[in-house]
Amino acid sequence: MDKGAQAKVDSPLLSTEERRSIVRSFVDAYLRGAVRISFKLKSPDDMGQKPTAKTVYLAKTVFEHCLNVAAGSRKSTVVEAERAIEDLFNVIVAARIGRRIEGKFLGVVNLESRLASLDERITNVERLLEELQNLIRIRGQSQ
Repeated sequence: MDKGAQAKVDSPLLSTEERRSIVRSFVDAYLRGAVRISFKLKSPDDMGQKPTAKTVYLAKTVFEHCLNVAAGSRKSTVVEAERAIEDLFNVIVAARIGRRIEGKFLGVVNLESRLASLDERITNVERLLEELQNLIRIRGQSQ
């Protein structure tokens, strides 16, 4: 196996599920209006050219398409949906680098996990309460 092939096999820092979670948080926040993304670049791109109106329009169109596919509002295959999620993740990273995202959206991921944990704990407390009630009934019947 050569060096180039091996570099592509190494595991990334973020798993596919973690990238999906980031995109899910972004889409939720974007749809709620908690986050905004700008497509207008304030400075020339890496090639030293200022983006044209056509370039900005195409970027917006691709973003909207990916957003609709990822959110499920546009019919697509599983492969298309996965591709849209990966493309949105790349847009999020690029927009963050370019400081073109306003608002917060990553805290939502933590909120979801905290809610799931809380739900699990409530279920456990309810189960313990039922056991306690059964023990009280059994004790009351034996006296």
